[in-house]
Amino acid sequence: MTQANQPYKILSELLFRIEESVSGTSETEYLNYFPISTVHLRRLFKFVFGVPLQRYIRSRKLAFSLEDLMQTEKRVFDIAIECGYEHEQTYIRAFKREYGITPGECRESGKSIQVTAPIHLFPENDICGNLVYGPDMVMIPSFHVIGRMYQIEIAESPTKAPEVAKQFWWDKRHEVLNPIEPHIYYGLTRTPDPSLSWTYYLPSMRVTDLNNIPEGLYWGHRPCFNVCWLSLYRKSSLRGSESTTSRGAVYYH
Repeated sequence: MTQANQPYKILSELLFRIEESVSGTSETEYLNYFPISTVHLRRLFKFVFGVPLQRYIRSRKLAFSLEDLMQTEKRVFDIAIECGYEHEQTYIRAFKREYGITPGECRESGKSIQVTAPIHLFPENDICGNLVYGPDMVMIPSFHVIGRMYQIEIAESPTKAPEVAKQFWWDKRHEVLNPIEPHIYYGLTRTPDPSLSWTYYLPSMRVTDLNNIPEGLYWGHRPCFNVCWLSLYRKSSLRGSESTTSRGAVYYH
């Protein structure tokens, strides 16, 4: 490991270990793996990602707990223990500090909860000449969408999916009546058979019901799930020279 790329490798390994055992490992246990001081590693993490390491680990633990909280009938006490908290009240306090509501209120309200996404290191943030920044992770209750269905080759999906999403955004999104979030599209992917080389991709708008589906568009339904919000900044849009920003939601399974 050379001095030049050591920080990248250390942070990559740290992020991997956090996700590998996000449910029950403390910050101290992570830090013991690395050949640098605790103080230096914390400083490095904060400098690169802009968030304290301890806060990031806590946020990822709480995000991990949401799936059990919103999709199962497990007791809050059991969820707390599984996520590395020794006491239920410690988990509840941390949860309320993070999300502004208690775990019980979260279950009863059915509200969307914005969570901290896992951080990944990439060599660049450029997709098809556009700058992508984020992501933000959100846990959303079950809902309906209406959009345009496309069949795309999996190998081409990194470039083809953004292309058809932009096509839907400019040409078809206005046909969806009364979308819940007029400035957000949802890109949902479904592969009928893992052996196939292609997949269905549905750029769509979130709606309250499926009573009015325009001709040529398709509907979809999703249970409670995670989405990854990506903000896309385009220096020149397809319909003009102005800079525009839109948001997309990618299904995170």
